[in-house]
Parts: sequence; structure tokens; C-alpha cells
Amino acid sequence: MGESLVKTILSNDYLGKTVELKGKGSVFNGDIVGIVLPNENKDILVLKLKSGYNIAVKIDNIDSIKVLDEKEQSLKKIKDKSNSNIVLVKGLPKVGIITLGGTIASRVDYKTGGVSFQFTAEDLVNAIPEVKSLANIECIPFFNKWSENISRNDFIEIAKKVESLSKENYNGVIITIGTDFMHYTASALSFLLEELSIPVIFVGSQRSSDRPSNDSAYNLLGALSFIKETKKAGVFVAMHHSSDDKVIAIHLGTKVRKLHSSRRDAFRSINVFPVALVHLDTRAHSIQKNEIVFNEIYNSLPSMIGAKTKAFTKLSNEVALIKFYPNYDIKLFEYILNSFKAVVIEGSGFGHLSDELLELAKKNAGKTLIFMTSQCIFGRTNLNVYTQGKKELELGIIPLEDMLSETAYTKACYVLGKTNKPEEIKKLMLENIKGEISERTVYQDLE
Repeated sequence: MGESLVKTILSNDYLGKTVELKGKGSVFNGDIVGIVLPNENKDILVLKLKSGYNIAVKIDNIDSIKVLDEKEQSLKKIKDKSNSNIVLVKGLPKVGIITLGGTIASRVDYKTGGVSFQFTAEDLVNAIPEVKSLANIECIPFFNKWSENISRNDFIEIAKKVESLSKENYNGVIITIGTDFMHYTASALSFLLEELSIPVIFVGSQRSSDRPSNDSAYNLLGALSFIKETKKAGVFVAMHHSSDDKVIAIHLGTKVRKLHSSRRDAFRSINVFPVALVHLDTRAHSIQKNEIVFNEIYNSLPSMIGAKTKAFTKLSNEVALIKFYPNYDIKLFEYILNSFKAVVIEGSGFGHLSDELLELAKKNAGKTLIFMTSQCIFGRTNLNVYTQGKKELELGIIPLEDMLSETAYTKACYVLGKTNKPEEIKKLMLENIKGEISERTVYQDLE
């Protein structure tokens, strides 16, 4: 290849464009077609192939390069109102997709290397054409944040948005979000949406949108399938039930947790079965099979018929969540007891603390409400088995049955937002408001 063409490649003029490469001699056979991606190595050209995989080619081994599409492939930000090319289908539910920065409603901008979350309904239908048989979609960009940056105020704003959409004849709402702290947001919304007339489903992705193993499309299809068929309202999480793309689990928002950092089936219902399992078979851009198996917990959910949506708009900032461990810093515990009105503690299996911490709790009696959960993922607290637990009961420490620690934290923020009277707080924390407490614990073998 000529020196001038090498300089042209290095000048980034090909970024985001679809090109065809021919190699020198026997370096590689045939032609290579792909989109030019940004990279910091000046000696290579990185292409995204149609298969979804990336390859790197040494520039010295390129004999010629030809642009096949002069238009840049980067996605431009377009307002959501540009849905004119979508044909609405009678009889299908109207679903709003609120994007909070998740990967479903996003694309990589290969010119900048960044991600655009301003994804229109038309873009979404083009990327996942199977959605056309399930719902009429409208995308609602809200904000772009990693899930760890979503705050109490954000929880409230999301709840208010859902309430607003429910009054605009939406049959369901999907919320795309990062997965790491999705269960906090789902549990917070479960309580904030005190009354609910539609299904609200959180959907995330364990694999980024530029990988062939990306799971977002199937998670979305599972959520839409559930919305199309359900007669019940509630806050849910839709994620892979297994590592393949055959089954999507619909989890209750107060009973779900992420158990693996990267597996596609990382989310599990804890101490209960999923609300439903959606069996999908998609081929040739259409759904060949769509079967939903509803579990017993589904029957306990509120009906959508005649219901309305009402959001509560206050969360307390006077709640702490801590994890007890051996040699826990007694000064830190003292500070927490003196600084917060309520604290949720992950104790031992049944919910025990050390003698040192119990002495501090005794001195603090009547000042700070202490709620106990278990560090174990499965099972429930029980302070009536061992002497240590009975001491805790005598000090007024309140066990929260099989409530998840994260759910207990968001519930406490919600309850303290409603009342500052200790007896009312205790009563509400022990009341099964949104399925957060199970009558009996169910253990699911994860294999």
C-alpha cells in the first residue's frame, strides 16, 4: 500500500465507515469487510465484522482499502418523537421504555468510541424486529447514569415518571438500567409505587451491546412477552434464567438479587420462585414460540383491572445498611448508632452480633431502631434458637424474617419517609407490603 494511503488511514478518515480490505500476497485470502473502529495502535486497523466480532489487521499487510458506505455508521442523537416510520398494530399493548443508561437502548458511536443512549423506538424495532409482534413501543430517554450513581432522589423521579405514563394509557413500562444495583432500584420502586395499575419491568444486560453474546434483546423480549400476557400489576426484573437464550425469568422486584458478576443468568429470585418463566424461540426475526409459565406467586399479585397508579415521593436519608463481620470496629458502630434513626444489619446466619456490639446496642436502647437480616443469601433470620439471638430480642433488635438486606434498606428509607413514630415504623417494617417477606422460604438449586 502506498505511503499516502497509510497516512490517510492513520488520519482517522475511515473511522465509523464500512470498508473492504484486500491483503498483500498470501497474508489473508479474499476480502475483509467491516466497520473501522477506533484504536490507539497506529500499526493496525481494527474492524467490526458482520458477525459481531472484531479483528485487527496490520496496516503493512493491507494492499488496498475501499469505502463501501460513505455515510458514517455512528448513531446521531435523534429526538424520540421521530417514530413516523413505525406502524402501530391494533390489539398490542402500548409500552414505554424508560432508558436510564442501560445497554438495551444504546449503540456504540464508532467515531468517538462512546455510547449514545438516545435510541428511538424506530431504532429499537430495527435492531430487534421481533418486538413488532409483542407491543407498540415508545422510547423515553430519562437520564444516563451507571446504576451505582442512581440516588434516592432518582428513585423518586423514576416513580413519578411511571405514575405519569400510567395516566397516558401505557399498558406497561420497561426500565433499562445497569445490572449491578438494579435490585436496589427495583425494590425502591416497589415501595414508592404504593398503588400500581400496570406492570413495571426492569431490564438490564450482562454483556455489552457490541458483543455477539449480548443478552439484552432476549431480556427485552421476555419482558414484552410478559406485559402482553399478564393481568397483574407489579414491579419486576426480567433477566436470563439460564445461560442460553431460551428462558427469561420474571422476578419480583423485592425478592431478586444479582449472584454473579458476569454470567447471563446472574439474577435469581431469593426464597421464592420467579413470578413467571418466559420460553422464547426466535428465528428469522420472528417469535416462533412464546410460552409463559406463571408460578404460584403470580396469583398473589394485585389485578390491573380498576386499579390506579400512585407514587409516594419521600425517602428518608437517615437509614444505614451495614454488614457485621468478626472484629467489627466498635467506634464505627457507635458512630452509626449515634448518626442514624434506623440501621439494617446483616448479621450471622440467624442474625447474631458480637457481645461488644450488643453492649453498645444496650447503651443506645430506645434511640436507634435496629433491624436484623442475614448475611446468607437464602434462608431467614431466627433470634429464638440461640442465647445470643434471645439477648438481641430483649434489646429490641427486630428480625426481618427472610427479607433481603437491600430490600430491607430501601423499605426502611420508604417507611421512615412516611412516619417518624418508632412503633409505626416497626409495624410497617414487619408488614408484608410488596411480597418482601415470604411465609415459607424456597431454596432453588442454582445448577
